[in-house]
Amino acid sequence: MVYDLHLKRLLFLFGLVFVSVSGAYSTPLSDHIKTVLDQNESRQQSALKKLLRDPYPPKGSKGGPGLWHYENFALAAYGLNQRTAEADAGILTLHRDLFEDANSHHEAGAMDL
Repeated sequence: MVYDLHLKRLLFLFGLVFVSVSGAYSTPLSDHIKTVLDQNESRQQSALKKLLRDPYPPKGSKGGPGLWHYENFALAAYGLNQRTAEADAGILTLHRDLFEDANSHHEAGAMDL
């Protein structure tokens, strides 16, 4: 009984908060969605520029630059059509020096997925 009373009060308060909050926003939800979607292009460009400037993970990370470092840099370079020769060299380094070691490491069972 006491539980029911508390639940009813909680639902009542939640309803009041919901009504007051929904009334405070006079802009329709579709306008908010459009605003967010209109920002996608600039967000994508910002992310690619950051990856081009500072690929993740950084070269100084444990074990030096790995597969993701070169792949992330190439993704940004090709997406922005900048420094593509550098990206090509990174992909070749990845294929020549890193992929075989990473693949054998995985086949040996060191990476549990």
